[in-house]
Amino acid sequence: MSLDYRFGEIENFKKICFQKGKMNPLSHALVFATIAIGVNEITKRNWIKFYARLHFWELVHGTYLSKDGKPVLISAEEVKRHIGLSTNASMLSEAGFLRNFSRKLKDIEQSVIAGVPEK
Repeated sequence: MSLDYRFGEIENFKKICFQKGKMNPLSHALVFATIAIGVNEITKRNWIKFYARLHFWELVHGTYLSKDGKPVLISAEEVKRHIGLSTNASMLSEAGFLRNFSRKLKDIEQSVIAGVPEK
């Protein structure tokens, strides 16, 4: 299934989401982050939750963005500017989101027990 996204509800979406006619890296990252964090839209009511999950995800897995080869975390203000973004990503409850991290911990433990190097 393809990941469909909509920017039309973002205030000044052409300026916020595009540079020189192409989607900017931040907007691109937020579109794909909707899959990873299990929140398929950024609204006035949920943008802080979206940011919190995204920030946690980036701290554990690494950042979506970099500058001059150095990781750059997406800021709360950058998420807030994308209020109105929506995708067809599947939703995850908070418990489901956290369960994914619990599985990752168990995978790491099993890798260490098996003597498999970390990825």
